[in-house]
Amino acid sequence: MLKGSARSPLGALRRMDEPKILPRALPPRRASTVAHKELASIDAAFDAFGITDGSTLSFHHHFRNGDRTVLAVMECAARRGLRGLTLAASSLFPVHDRLREHIASGVVQQIVTSYLKGAAADAVTDDELQGMALLQSHGGRARAIAAGELRIDAAFIAAPCAERNGAATGRAGALACGPLGYAMVDAAYARHTAVLAHEIRDTPLPFVDIPADQVDAVVPLDRPGTTEGIRSGATVPASTAAARKIGHLAVEAIRAAGLLHDGLSLQSGAGGYSLAAVPVLAQGLRAKGAKGGFVSGGITGAHVKIVAHGLAREIRDVQCFDQDAILSSMTDPWHKAMSAAAYASPIHSGPVVDDLGVREWVASMPAGLDTGVGERGDQLSAGERQLVALLRAGLADPDVLILDEATSSVDALTEVRIARALDHLATGRTTIAIAHRLSTAARADRVLVLEQGLLVEDGPHNQLIANPAGQYRRLYEIQAGGFLMAGE
Repeated sequence: MLKGSARSPLGALRRMDEPKILPRALPPRRASTVAHKELASIDAAFDAFGITDGSTLSFHHHFRNGDRTVLAVMECAARRGLRGLTLAASSLFPVHDRLREHIASGVVQQIVTSYLKGAAADAVTDDELQGMALLQSHGGRARAIAAGELRIDAAFIAAPCAERNGAATGRAGALACGPLGYAMVDAAYARHTAVLAHEIRDTPLPFVDIPADQVDAVVPLDRPGTTEGIRSGATVPASTAAARKIGHLAVEAIRAAGLLHDGLSLQSGAGGYSLAAVPVLAQGLRAKGAKGGFVSGGITGAHVKIVAHGLAREIRDVQCFDQDAILSSMTDPWHKAMSAAAYASPIHSGPVVDDLGVREWVASMPAGLDTGVGERGDQLSAGERQLVALLRAGLADPDVLILDEATSSVDALTEVRIARALDHLATGRTTIAIAHRLSTAARADRVLVLEQGLLVEDGPHNQLIANPAGQYRRLYEIQAGGFLMAGE
């Protein structure tokens, strides 16, 4: 809802018929230089961050309808007499009903969120909000933050556990809620970040969702959220006949499209009807004898069972919706945290690019990931085509990776880039590399040396070069100094 303005919390509004220009992600914030981060109260954080009228404050919703942080912060703002604030929460629930008072008083002037329910939603529909209420998708919110459209002055991150240096996690402690995937984006781009922690530890955390260098203040807050509010009616699998029929129809559509096969990856919502389809899909995979790739999104026990029963390789988790998922996120090595940007932002470069260590090369291209490469990549060098091929292999996420002369016909710099990419790509999977350059062979756990089609040596790199009469040692001496050893 907009009153007398053509601007939103994200800047000027565009008409529907205007061309849509996809923005680019900005570099994340600089590392925090705060030496002593522990503060006594939320008030102290307001003072340290210089929060004034018109500031934008952000929050995550990992405690969902059990969150206590949004109201704690906004009531602090009201006591200080602040007005015209933009409330940028990833979602708002009935537990936040008292926000209506702050909307009526003008403390909250604008709201940017992905979900709005309860008295705050009623205040918007009843025209009580003085500014605009802007609803975005979860991916749209992550994009707006990374692109600098939604500029956050202070991110307040509710955390079950934190270290005194600022590192925080949702995957430890009595109030564990699962990975803080939505808060990861806020912490990476906010001007200031405060972690409001139920428990502050002197010892290292078992997992880190929010890195210490993105946090400027750590504030103790008794019960920033309650786990009882995480699971709600919206995240319980629907058990009606209609829901079961929809689940079966969804799987039939997947089968008819030819997608029910090894490597199938699933991104499902956590709504009741979506969850009803998950066990049906598991049955389909089992009947097919297939094993899926990854399961992503908001995660429940239904998703965990798919991987636990060997029907998929891993979970990529932006948020947990029940206790089974939370426990899995803390105990199962295949249950991996994921940020909201990696989950759904259209301008996120993608975890494959990051994991393969080729971000610098992509950034050096004239238009980044949007650079035209010509037919069959004819505008790329041989080495650059190799890097693109490795990216495509990473997207396929294979169990077994076979490389045929991955570092042939490339210059020294590109060979280093490919070698680093291979180190990342080979992690966690079986890799068979056919190579004449020992820069590739030296990284292998086992090297098989062939001569005229016959196996003449077999062993690890260090063992083979220790044999002065061996063929591998002879090749090593010829190429000595010309390749990068493992770990360099």
